[in-house]
Amino acid sequence: MKHHSAVGALLVAAVALSACSSGPTDPAASPSSGPASSGTSAPASSSAAATPSGDKVTAWAEAYCGLVGGYALGLKAYQEKHVQLPNVTDVVERNKAQLAAFTEFISKLEIDFKAAEGEFEKVGVPLPGAEELHGEVAEMLDQVNGQLGQAKQQVAALDPNDPDFEQAVSGAGGLDGASALLAHGEKVSGVPELEQAMTTAPKCVEIQRQIGG
Repeated sequence: MKHHSAVGALLVAAVALSACSSGPTDPAASPSSGPASSGTSAPASSSAAATPSGDKVTAWAEAYCGLVGGYALGLKAYQEKHVQLPNVTDVVERNKAQLAAFTEFISKLEIDFKAAEGEFEKVGVPLPGAEELHGEVAEMLDQVNGQLGQAKQQVAALDPNDPDFEQAVSGAGGLDGASALLAHGEKVSGVPELEQAMTTAPKCVEIQRQIGG
């Protein structure tokens, strides 16, 4: 992966935060559950067909920055709260704090990923030759959003008073978003127009600033 690229900087930040996080799940642990490369192409939406090509490239890049950056920022916020947990001496209160932080993390991801899914659908294929890439990202989002819905149900069922809370929370979620993002990062950075757009698009620049990329 081109670590000096705009895409690389976002993905490196996401992976680094994921590796440092000692939360209830390991989001990068299951690459096999990421979306398969079916090779099918997603057609551009009719609403985006009249949009100038340059604008579509920028809009697509910003949607991708929001996707990856949202994941990285969510991990960062969760990690900041998680490292404070050892300061809570009461076990039940600590469990409640961990549960609240994880619930907030999943809920924020669900909002960001649903928004990204809508943005990609609205923009459509950003430029000729990117049909397969666009289709794979759309498929990934559909799968990850399904996982997030299941994760919310699992987390809601957890009991902070459970003596086996740590074991229960470690099995909750099953988020594979980081693996899915990594699977497509090199492809995105391999498209010069998208790579260039990510260095100048306002949303991309702002997310880079927030995560310190």
